[in-house]
Amino acid sequence: MPIRMRPRLSLKDIIRANTNILFFTLLISSGAMGQLAKRKVDALHLAWIKFNWVGDSLANKYFDKLAITIPIQIDQLPYAFTAQLDLGAVNTMFYGKSITPYLQLSPELSRKLDTTNRKAEENGIPCFFFHPINLTLDKVIFRDLWVENYSNFGDSLSSDDAKNATPKLIGTIAPDLFQNKYLIIDYPNQRICLLDSLPGLIAQKTTFVPIKIRNGRIKIPFEVGSEEHDLLFDTGSSIFSVYSSAENSTLFAGPGIPISDTILGQTWGEKAAIYGKKMSTGVRLGKHKMPSALVYYKIDKNEKKFEDEESIIGLTGNAYFLKNIIIIDYRNKRFGVI
Repeated sequence: MPIRMRPRLSLKDIIRANTNILFFTLLISSGAMGQLAKRKVDALHLAWIKFNWVGDSLANKYFDKLAITIPIQIDQLPYAFTAQLDLGAVNTMFYGKSITPYLQLSPELSRKLDTTNRKAEENGIPCFFFHPINLTLDKVIFRDLWVENYSNFGDSLSSDDAKNATPKLIGTIAPDLFQNKYLIIDYPNQRICLLDSLPGLIAQKTTFVPIKIRNGRIKIPFEVGSEEHDLLFDTGSSIFSVYSSAENSTLFAGPGIPISDTILGQTWGEKAAIYGKKMSTGVRLGKHKMPSALVYYKIDKNEKKFEDEESIIGLTGNAYFLKNIIIIDYRNKRFGVI
């Protein structure tokens, strides 16, 4: 069934902002225990995939953690690519405008675009899939993939642009690559790892909460005030502690709370204003009280529609966990933090 990707701040579309974003750390175990667990993770010598933070300037202030990108190789093409890690997406994809010159440079890749066996839809745009594709993330290979072609999206590249050595942002890495696995995201060391089983040293030091999974997206239960609600965990929503619709933002900050921050930019090519209010309601994850933060929202009926369809009240992203290692247990539907 076609899935509509929800609007979010585009990696390159943000124009300017007047912002005072709070980044903070969620501590689930004691500091000493957490550091011990992290040293034990290092001692396991796992097959890590390095990632990079992409930064940009907003209103004369530089933010170094706007998005996560991973260096990738497509089949055996001799070109440098990166892709955004976006666990709020559904399908791993190439951006249609960006991949086009490589289809001309590689007829073999062009022949892999299958217009008969599988189809998706993104914001009303019909999209087909490349198959079979091998993607190498850093040094770890994923074989025989279906990769969506998000037609008419991304940066247009000339043939000369495509052939130069500068890495090109070519698409999105989505959770379809990680299903029935254990995904570890080590924020301090900027790396991820995918495992078939969770080493005991990690499992013993991790506090888990149950999650829901739909279309690969994970939903984490938070206690907001006296009620439990799910938030979608979205690595594509990097600078927000919580991002919500205008209607559901009132669960975190009542209507009398003044706007303390405004971000002016674009979401998927459309102009948007995103507002931030200081939370007036306590938020907990399992037994742990979350620090005070801003809830951001956009006045857009489609945002509320998306939240209703997903049975969530908003998104949470990287900002809660920048000092931590998190484990997404897709197999047993659990979310854990060290």
